[in-house]
Amino acid sequence: MTAAIATYGAELGELAKWVDEQIALGVTRLTLRHKSEESGSDQLVREFPILDAGGPAHIADSIRSRAHEEGRHFRGKSLYGVFAYRERDYVDRFFFTVEGEMEVSNLGLRDATLSGVTSQLMRHNEASARLAIGQTLDVIGHYKALLAAREKRIEELEEKYFKVVELYERLTSMQHERELETIRMQQTEKRNDFLREKLDMIAPVLMSKIVPGASKGGALGEELIRQFLKSLTPEQMQNIVGSLAPEQAAVINEIYVAYGDREVAKDAAKKSAANGKKPGAGPNAGA
Repeated sequence: MTAAIATYGAELGELAKWVDEQIALGVTRLTLRHKSEESGSDQLVREFPILDAGGPAHIADSIRSRAHEEGRHFRGKSLYGVFAYRERDYVDRFFFTVEGEMEVSNLGLRDATLSGVTSQLMRHNEASARLAIGQTLDVIGHYKALLAAREKRIEELEEKYFKVVELYERLTSMQHERELETIRMQQTEKRNDFLREKLDMIAPVLMSKIVPGASKGGALGEELIRQFLKSLTPEQMQNIVGSLAPEQAAVINEIYVAYGDREVAKDAAKKSAANGKKPGAGPNAGA
């Protein structure tokens, strides 16, 4: 009996040392499992959480007492294993044996009673059910966290999408306004060009009406002819020439070409003046 107690104390000390090492490694739970020699499979006996468990010695004593309480009902030696986990990750294991309590008499070996076996099986079933429920709750909690994170991400993406759509609409509106402003400027420029062209044609006529005797001046008459010829398109000029006699067509064509050359010369003079050059100020101007 004393030897058995010493053996029990030595195994308990080794188990406590092993538990202390596992706590240092960050283990969160320990599970006690029983190896069945008949079926070759192992069964979960109980799970021991590390947090608020009272230290390595207390945990080791709880594990060893639970194994001894169960193992004494089995015949011979029973092998037990303690498995360490960090969350769901396996870390390490520790094995020990428990001697079964048997009474030897003249009638032979007396096995555990039927009620004891039944009670043991019920405890096994209870522990298995508790472990299964705990694992199921862990899985449910994990997926709840994933769904919550996904919903939050979806809300963030929707908010960014609405901001992008709003910015796109604003830029589109600004571009439309710029296009309208460009069209208005082009129309204003065309209208100004049209008014300048018409005023150039009408100005000599107005001058002849406003200034007495201006219609008889050669300069004003020449300006009227210039504006008239300038306003003619090539198609109009062709139609006019086509309706005249050959000698008349030759005269009007000569006048049209002469005034055309004069307009080209005037435009060249204006461009030279705009570029800072005086007419006739070229390299051969003094020749």
